[in-house]
Amino acid sequence: MGVRLNALAGWLVVAALLALPGTALAEDVLPDCNGPEMHLDEQGLHAPCRILASHGGAAWTYAFSFRKGETFEHVTVRVAGPDGPVDTFEGTIDGAYAYPAVRDLNGDGVPEVIIPEISGNANTTAVLYIWDAAAGGYSEAGPILYSAEPVDGGLIRSWARGNCCSGDETYQSIRDGRLATEFIVQFEAALNGETDPADLCHIVDEGGLALHGLDSEAGRAALCARNPYLEN
Repeated sequence: MGVRLNALAGWLVVAALLALPGTALAEDVLPDCNGPEMHLDEQGLHAPCRILASHGGAAWTYAFSFRKGETFEHVTVRVAGPDGPVDTFEGTIDGAYAYPAVRDLNGDGVPEVIIPEISGNANTTAVLYIWDAAAGGYSEAGPILYSAEPVDGGLIRSWARGNCCSGDETYQSIRDGRLATEFIVQFEAALNGETDPADLCHIVDEGGLALHGLDSEAGRAALCARNPYLEN
């Protein structure tokens, strides 16, 4: 209990410092956004935090601060590299419980920033921000699910549960600075004794199957075999 109170007191001090105009806050005093102690306060506000990530082989710091608005919770992201500040940008949260994430989703060695937006009963939607090398900063690339993870070939896979007996895996990629949906794999549970994954799977192709070498019987079968409702 004492540790929790001390952590809360520390966050309140950090929040107070962030609220002061012109205050330069050292990111190394912020807790890790992925730490087990991170939670929302009594007003549903996220606590200031940071994430350390490799950006092209260099250590970068992503510091997140939050303030309550009339409708949304506003997020300020301060990005710093080894030589100092690099970029600052804003996002919003509308009822999401998760903390922001920094992940290299397309495998290019440069991390993307995921700002959670809304948490539903089963899924959390988010907004993806990607690094624009020409502009020297991050820019919004489009909506994504918080569950997004990298897979081979630059694909980004997100899982969304529909109801008790169905769910989708959406595969996206980053093209020309925007998120593009390549294909969606829709799964169902075996409610009538089905054992063949193909009978419980429907693939919606947005043009990405052939692009990623999956427009074949073997490719489709491999995607359908991922049905989580058939796992023992």
